Amino acid sequence: MNIPCSVPLRRLARWSLSLLITAGLLTPTAHPVAAQGGFNLPYGFVQESVVVGLDLPTSFALAPDGRIFIAEKAGRVRVVQDGELLPDPFIDMTTEVNDAADRGLMGIAVDPAWPNRPYVYVAFVYDPPEIKERNPSGARVSRVVRLTADPANLNVAAAGSGVVLVGTNSTAEHVGNPDQGDAEPFSCRDADGQPVRDCIAAEGTAHTIDMLKFGPEGALYVSVGDGIVNSKGNARALDINSLNGKILRIDPNTGEGLASNPFFDGDPGSNRSKVFALGMRNPFRFTVDPRNGRVIVGEVGNEKWEEINIGGPGANFGWPCYEGPEEAATYANCDAFRTGEWTVTHGVHSYRHTTKPQRGAAIGGDLYLGRSFPALYRGAYFYHDFNGGVTNFLTFGSDGSVTDNEFATNMPGIVQITATDDALYALSIILGGLWRIRYVPGGDRPPTAVATADPTGGIAPLEVAFSSDRSTDPESSIVSYRWDFGDGESSSKANPTHTYIENGVYPVTLTVTDAAGSTSSDTLEILVGSEPPVAEILEPGDGAKFRIGEEVAYRGQGVDPDNGELGEGRLVWSGILHHNEHIHYDAVKATGATGSFVFEDHGDNTYLELCLTVTDSQALQDQECVDVKAQEVTYTFDSVPRGLRITYAGSSYTTPFKVKTYINAKRIIEAPLTTADGLTFDRWSDGGDAVHDIVIEDGDRVLTAYYVDAAGAAAPETPDASALEDAPLMTPEEDAMAASTNGDAATPVQAEAERAAPSSDAPVATGVIRAEVWKDVAGSDLDAFVKTRQFKQDPPEIVELEQLAFPRGSGANYGVRIRGYLVPPQDGEYRFFISADDRAALSLSTDADPANKIVVAFTPDWTGPEVYDKYPEQATGPIALAAGERYYFEVLYKQADGKDNLFVAWERPGGGREVIDARYLAPFE
Repeated sequence: MNIPCSVPLRRLARWSLSLLITAGLLTPTAHPVAAQGGFNLPYGFVQESVVVGLDLPTSFALAPDGRIFIAEKAGRVRVVQDGELLPDPFIDMTTEVNDAADRGLMGIAVDPAWPNRPYVYVAFVYDPPEIKERNPSGARVSRVVRLTADPANLNVAAAGSGVVLVGTNSTAEHVGNPDQGDAEPFSCRDADGQPVRDCIAAEGTAHTIDMLKFGPEGALYVSVGDGIVNSKGNARALDINSLNGKILRIDPNTGEGLASNPFFDGDPGSNRSKVFALGMRNPFRFTVDPRNGRVIVGEVGNEKWEEINIGGPGANFGWPCYEGPEEAATYANCDAFRTGEWTVTHGVHSYRHTTKPQRGAAIGGDLYLGRSFPALYRGAYFYHDFNGGVTNFLTFGSDGSVTDNEFATNMPGIVQITATDDALYALSIILGGLWRIRYVPGGDRPPTAVATADPTGGIAPLEVAFSSDRSTDPESSIVSYRWDFGDGESSSKANPTHTYIENGVYPVTLTVTDAAGSTSSDTLEILVGSEPPVAEILEPGDGAKFRIGEEVAYRGQGVDPDNGELGEGRLVWSGILHHNEHIHYDAVKATGATGSFVFEDHGDNTYLELCLTVTDSQALQDQECVDVKAQEVTYTFDSVPRGLRITYAGSSYTTPFKVKTYINAKRIIEAPLTTADGLTFDRWSDGGDAVHDIVIEDGDRVLTAYYVDAAGAAAPETPDASALEDAPLMTPEEDAMAASTNGDAATPVQAEAERAAPSSDAPVATGVIRAEVWKDVAGSDLDAFVKTRQFKQDPPEIVELEQLAFPRGSGANYGVRIRGYLVPPQDGEYRFFISADDRAALSLSTDADPANKIVVAFTPDWTGPEVYDKYPEQATGPIALAAGERYYFEVLYKQADGKDNLFVAWERPGGGREVIDARYLAPFE
């Protein structure tokens, strides 16, 4: 099933593919080229490719000697040495790894004492040989294994060296239902229903075993999801005797729990002795703070919230009783939180699932503790949202406050972020590569070449239009282009056209050079003499609907214009599950023209994207995808009396409410046994107990929970019958919500992003701002401007401004600096915008100290007056500011010749875009 291309195109969802093409990250060719540029980074940061050409990479580990070990989802470990991806894997475990949907080889770590201790540690969902041929999406188990490198070749694992550290009882004997996921009997339970010793369950195809990380004391930490979607089973996240839904802390030599662990019971091999923290649904990525040993966890949420959690030994993050700052379920064991027996550690930052902007899958990252980045980022925690392709960072105030800040956008498919002293490393499962992000203070930052071509293949003579338009330079100073067309011809034009006469495969290289002499190259291939094939899905049709449990038959073909219909071995099917605004890979994997699969239940708000990729003898490809959906119905939930919290499929809502769900799906509903008014549960309208399973029937339905008073009298019916018809449909909210707490706070805090109008009582600034002007300074480059002899002297001219804009028509060859203090009129999130002709940059500090300033917006090239959307770098993301506080800012502006303009605008909380008035500013002191 390997397709000879440097990005696994067959794995990309259509939205991903179109996004990458639009963004310039992926050339839409039959020989796609991995991205060399495209991350939207703050001014001064550069993106460098470490390795591309990986097949669904999931995790990586940086070895002390410079090697990089990278886990691929299917079960291979790849090695990068001296900047090169080695052709042979460190190990191939594909026969042991179950990689259905979100399962696979998910975590990897290298021993801190490498190579003296030549150990590599891997975490994966295990496919026991006795059940390997059963339904791959059925229940399985997980393991952590230590591998030893071959002393004769450290790039290869020694044969037979694997030692199971965790999961020695993760065997076929302890798999619950290998033919059906999320169904009882559950895995890793004994005959009495108690957790099996040293066994990690994986009923679901998501939130299984996740990540490995060494702590500063040398312990190996392991994050494990609850391993299940069925809300009957996810309560094991709170069971200290289960390994699921936990952060484990073990001895890397033995796999045993450490005596310093919070629940150590004297038996280092017991499950509870290994537990460090609990109450998690999917702690997909985490880090260990080397300063205090606390874990910082990115918790992928369920219906509403994503969380960043921080906790020490014994921290309980509350799942499934809490999601974000809210109560999510009313299971019996949740009473321990209400009585005070347990204390929930709420997230230091939580945010809601939204569709505009797209947010909904937190990928935990790492602390930056180096000194190479500007002061604002030192001590910050970087994390990613998979849905939005956005990387943010949290800063921590001395008063315990936590501030969320946007760092970079247009970063698709990031599944791990790791910080070193001088860089961030980001791994993309979508792009199939690893990138390094560095800060280059002052000086010249290198350009990034991006070559595209249209068409990329065809019959000779073939005319091809080449473009360098997606190439960038931080200083916007690309001065030369060189194209090598691979046939002995070349061009120095930015966007040349070239005709190929002879058949063949031609490697084309674009090299760009900036004003400082720095260069960057990008390569693509042109195939002359062959047309790409055409993929066609004959069934099912796009948008076809099925009931849960039905068999879906698929049929397709691939036609090569040169050689006719392609053989079955050249047709590859893949399925991408879209669930709650995020995606899961490998829901379907098959080869051939026909086949079938069972339409399984993955919860509400899901659909399957089925794709067919065809490859011809020249390795040219085409792909077609269709959406396969479930037949849905509307269920309405009510109670007598109304206004009670009813739990549906693990999430609680106030009655009456509606849900869209799927025919034949199984859901759990739960009504509280008592109410605050002293009423007692009597019955459900379907005759079920307070907590019971329902199978969704064909047709809309109303289910009502009835209550009685102490005398057994029924609570009175609510007369407003229209309330049922008007009941809200429970879908992920789109409102801008955030929540934060101080560290290990034990009380939920929810704060809506402020939208208040400016208060007349808000502190005001002095209303004075001054621009420093230097005349007779040629050029438009800002870095060059601040290095000039003139700039290092006092400004010969001062201009007082009424707003943050410089007068137009002021001439040519001059430079300007405007600096002072911004005094926001209200609490909330602000966005900033800048326009200029020729160049300008806005810097903002986290406080009144100029040393903490960073560039937040700039113009890569000239723009029209108050034109703020020509380049993405002109606008910031939301920046949280406090009313009345003073924030140092600085604007640098350089005009060369021609027309001139400089405008700096903002959007205040709840307000429109406007140029910043001087009444919110104060001069630099």
